[in-house]
Amino acid sequence: MPPANLMALGAVPPPRRFAGIPLASLAFGLRNWLGMILALAVAFWLQLDSASSAAVCVGILALPTQGQVLQKAMYRVLGTLIGVTASFVIAGLFNEVRDLFLVAFAAWLGLCVFAAGFLDGNRAYGAVLSGYTVAIVAVAQIDAPQDVFDSGVNRAAAIMVGILAIMVVNDVFVAPSLFPALLHKVETLRGKVQDVTLTAIQGESAEPGEVAGLYAEIAALHPDITALPAERPTSRERAAGARTAAASMVRQIMAARAVAVLLDRLGSDGEQLRRELIGGINGPGFRDRSRHDPGSPSVDPRHRAAAYGCAHLLEMAETVHAAVDRMRAGTAGPPGPSLPIFRAPEEAVRAGLRTFLAVLFAAVALSVTGWPEASLGLAFIGATLGIGGTNAKPPQFALAAMVAMPLAVLLAGVTQFFVLDGADGFPALALAMAPPVIGASILLKSGNAKLVGLGFLVIVFFPVLLSPSNPQNYDPQAFLNTSVLAITAVIGVFVLLSTLLPVTDTMRRTWLLRSARIEAKEAAAQGADSRTPGDAASAAYRDASRLAQLNALPATGESTGAIVEAMRLMELSAMRRTTRGLGSADEGVRALLLAAAQAA
Repeated sequence: MPPANLMALGAVPPPRRFAGIPLASLAFGLRNWLGMILALAVAFWLQLDSASSAAVCVGILALPTQGQVLQKAMYRVLGTLIGVTASFVIAGLFNEVRDLFLVAFAAWLGLCVFAAGFLDGNRAYGAVLSGYTVAIVAVAQIDAPQDVFDSGVNRAAAIMVGILAIMVVNDVFVAPSLFPALLHKVETLRGKVQDVTLTAIQGESAEPGEVAGLYAEIAALHPDITALPAERPTSRERAAGARTAAASMVRQIMAARAVAVLLDRLGSDGEQLRRELIGGINGPGFRDRSRHDPGSPSVDPRHRAAAYGCAHLLEMAETVHAAVDRMRAGTAGPPGPSLPIFRAPEEAVRAGLRTFLAVLFAAVALSVTGWPEASLGLAFIGATLGIGGTNAKPPQFALAAMVAMPLAVLLAGVTQFFVLDGADGFPALALAMAPPVIGASILLKSGNAKLVGLGFLVIVFFPVLLSPSNPQNYDPQAFLNTSVLAITAVIGVFVLLSTLLPVTDTMRRTWLLRSARIEAKEAAAQGADSRTPGDAASAAYRDASRLAQLNALPATGESTGAIVEAMRLMELSAMRRTTRGLGSADEGVRALLLAAAQAA
């Protein structure tokens, strides 16, 4: 029976629609289209050689909120600068030895994908962008190394134009802020955590999958929290509140589950403490925690352990509420804990090696078959491998690319040879690009994971294949060659990603559990006061992110046992960090708290 104190967060009104399409999705598509047109107009005016790159940049930055766009733009600039610099170095060192040039490019892209394996969101994107920029700048010019410098400068300029264009359009048309949606997510999760807390205290156990799912929802806040500071200066304080709230919610769940065990073991002696704890959490404000002071060493260790656990639970619950209030108000305060995420190093290593080998195999295949414009094909393959490097399941990404690329070819071909049909005016180009760009944006905003991926790939591939220029090129043979090359490239990427060093769900589960066991042993071996409270909060959140990855794997006969074991290890480690402040006289209390965490 669920607790009666569910937070009244208010019902979200249904989205307003036009022709069955949410107005927010239409507005998102219009902003992306206007951003592309503005970027192309400026690039044409500046007479950039790679004007289409400005439109592609807008497609890559097609994100629904200002904070997400600005953060991705920042990492796009950084990744481009690193990638262009790497292009100059690789081309300068190996331009006369093609074999070494390709090995260096493969090694660089593999290294960038390896680095991205330890990151998430836009930070991972920036890492792989540093790699595949070399494919676009240097590999595409492998037959004309003297043009690498001009290609790099033009690409950097086009990307800056694309970034500025989408920023101007978002400001003029008031793109949604990230903050309201993030605040709603945090408040909703606070209500769920409150309910799980009260359910546990009242003696009702929750299913392991339900608790693991709640940990996963909290861990899923990470990309939005890290993007929030990019919106405006005051968002830094809001982000600090969000970080504190997220980490404290994780610790509140852990504390509630351990306290529930302690209160059950006290039997009737724990009922008064249970009532006070429920009253404190349900009340308009939090009760004075001094009533739960562990007391003198003469008190029964079981009572002292329960009192210590209750005090810690109330502290976490109070911290969550205060952090959400700070987030809402944007007031200054402590910087809050960092929110590190867990990434299995074994998977990052395999991803890097897979990318390295895939580039080499693709280069050999293109060379042996004597494919015309082999350098452009390798650039396509390198860029697609790089983009797929941030995906949790690269073969599935490549499969989606195999669907999106022909669709983008169809849209680009119809736009170029049937809609434009030889027209040379910029207004005609702008109007012709509207339906594909807006349609892909609607898919991108749909919320359906498969449609979102398809929409993103189409909105990126479409301007690449259309390749808007001044004047527009209407050579059907050139378009056919590029299209066949692009489709062949994504097919090759799918084959390579599916056969080279594949990563199975069983392997991921093994790596996640192994790391949890190792870190639990390390936590047990660390001495007292080896971590600050902020470190303990960060470590708990990192453990929650690992559990979220484990929970995301397909359910099998062994998945429930793996989740239970991982949860036991993370909650036991968290209790060890929490009880490090206890003195040597409280070893019995610490043992009881650890036993309760393990039993939870």
